Amino acid sequence: MTLSILIPTYNTPCLGLVDDLVSQVRQLNLERWEIIVGNDASDDAETLAELRKIECIEGCKVISMPNNSGRSVIRNRLADAAQSEWLLFVDSGTSVVSSSFVERFLQAAKESSGVIYGGYNVIVKEKDKRSSLRAVYERSRANQHKLENRQKEPYKSFRCVSWITEKAVFNTVRFDENLTGYGYEDTFFAAQLQRNGIAIRHIDNPIGYVIDETNEAYLDKTRQAMTTLWTFRQQLKGHNSMLRLVLKLQKLHLLPIVSLILLPFKTIIARQLKGNRPSAFLFQIYKLCLLVEQTNK
Repeated sequence: MTLSILIPTYNTPCLGLVDDLVSQVRQLNLERWEIIVGNDASDDAETLAELRKIECIEGCKVISMPNNSGRSVIRNRLADAAQSEWLLFVDSGTSVVSSSFVERFLQAAKESSGVIYGGYNVIVKEKDKRSSLRAVYERSRANQHKLENRQKEPYKSFRCVSWITEKAVFNTVRFDENLTGYGYEDTFFAAQLQRNGIAIRHIDNPIGYVIDETNEAYLDKTRQAMTTLWTFRQQLKGHNSMLRLVLKLQKLHLLPIVSLILLPFKTIIARQLKGNRPSAFLFQIYKLCLLVEQTNK
């Protein structure tokens, strides 16, 4: 069996992640392995310093994009560069929480075809558990990340944080490079898998998802994501409940009324979400405001 571990990164140091993965693959009886980090034109000094160190590790290499191209493009370029039969994608900004993380994926790969997704656990500092918007939001959705619930809706529950597939399977779908902005590339990819009849198998093999961003930064990402969602609404309308709601309101000619009610509160809600006690419920309302606002552009 041959394995390529592919790590896309943009301004996110990942030397620790690479070290942990190298330690694991060296203990496995693999015919060949490699770790490739895809640098999507990072300009952060710490990230660049760690990438130089990664290039010095046996079995590892870094490919770099001349310009920031987005998550879809960098994942495709990583797959193109891979020399192995199996591709294990792992996001930078994650942390290996199991000593058998790689081994579990490989065992599942021997038993299944298609795509295999292991899930993720949120890692957040104790002091940020109540004040971090991302932490509060992820905690409100923790039940959805449990294996038994992911298995009920295998395509809807897929996230790009860590998963494995054969290179031949990946090349039948690939990531849509029209998605250059932030957000929903995993939803788009899962929809393509479903349309092509490629199964997603869910297993209990989580990666640790490290939350380390300000509330303002996460709100900025959310604004970008809502723009992406509306731009690709025709392709994603069957895969996102909030988008389905807005499209239904539009069809019923109710959006002007909803806009009149919701949008005056958007700034007030944003102020609450930037504070020390952000609300997961208000965050959902804020996302709805952003999506409704997109329909007026």
